[in-house]
Amino acid sequence: MTATATVNANEAPPRTGRRAQADRRRETREKVLDAVVAVLVDKGYAGLTTTDVAQRAGVSRGAQAHYFRTRDDMIVAVTNHLMEQGTALAAAAAESALGSADPVAKFLDDAAGFFFHPVYTAMIELVVASRTHPELGRHYLPLVRRWRGRIDGIWLTVFQSAGIPDKRAAVMLQMTNNMMRGIALTSLWDDDIRLRRKLIREWRAALRLIADDGA
Repeated sequence: MTATATVNANEAPPRTGRRAQADRRRETREKVLDAVVAVLVDKGYAGLTTTDVAQRAGVSRGAQAHYFRTRDDMIVAVTNHLMEQGTALAAAAAESALGSADPVAKFLDDAAGFFFHPVYTAMIELVVASRTHPELGRHYLPLVRRWRGRIDGIWLTVFQSAGIPDKRAAVMLQMTNNMMRGIALTSLWDDDIRLRRKLIREWRAALRLIADDGA
């Protein structure tokens, strides 16, 4: 076999027309979803329009409408997209935390990565908007509850493996989630990173005491 033939044999097989088309559709859909998040962060729910999303994504209005006909369709899709990513990251972090000497630290790192990521600002926008837009809330809030339940379930398993009683582990989860949400909300007008880090260090110490007390 010649060198040229060897190189060609190791190359990935060319994409068929159908596969290439499917890849393009997936790429376009992801561009639109990324644009939805960018517009939400920049302009909030009130400033989110399908036209602006299409422009931000660099696609035609018709192409955008092919994937998502309405603004709420985009919200549902982007929520599932983001929470699926967050759940996958939580699962990976939890796997590394199993058997770890400090699973609480792993949990807090994962929580910080979720709640202090820029896309969480978009989620805050949607939660606030749901209060005065019942149709949005009807679609959005159940999704958030379902995905949050999955992430919490992942970490409850880690805490159980560490010997922390179920009721105590559930309290640790809910208190941490609520504290992180509060810091994320406060950072919208006072993003003091040094204070945030200090609060998380103090909370980490408190969680260890709670976990040890229940062991």
